[in-house]
Amino acid sequence: MTNKRIIVVDKFNSHTNMTTTELCPNMIPLVDYVGQRPYDDLLVDAKEIAKQNGINGSFLDTTFRLLGKLARHDEDAAIGGLRTLPIAMEIADEISGFYGINMDPSPIFGGAILHDIGKLAVPQSLLQKSTAGLEWTASDRLAMKLTFVLAGGIFVLAGSRQPG
Repeated sequence: MTNKRIIVVDKFNSHTNMTTTELCPNMIPLVDYVGQRPYDDLLVDAKEIAKQNGINGSFLDTTFRLLGKLARHDEDAAIGGLRTLPIAMEIADEISGFYGINMDPSPIFGGAILHDIGKLAVPQSLLQKSTAGLEWTASDRLAMKLTFVLAGGIFVLAGSRQPG
């Protein structure tokens, strides 16, 4: 397990109207409850996490290229992946330490950031309906199932072969 610097950060949760105190390894907050941090700031954090974990090369380039495509299509989904990243990496580090194994952090990194990549195939009208808090119809749910999951796998498999 790596030696980490820990800081304490107070976070406000708009859902509970409460402030919580978070322990933050590597000076990067684990939780961004209310989305106050913009995409670009979270992207800087992701690049730092990649550097700290020795993730680089074509895998990293492909991951960030696909994330950029997702951000242009649905920035909220891209932000969600960036918010998931520090938590996923911390869990992987804890599991690695607990079992005494050396895990490759790259799949955890890519999976956390790109877990919503299938939304690239979801029509904007459906994404906007979800953001506006409108109810989905049965056909909306079917469209999401058919496009989101299947397209996600296809995008990830083909990602390294697609130009920016």
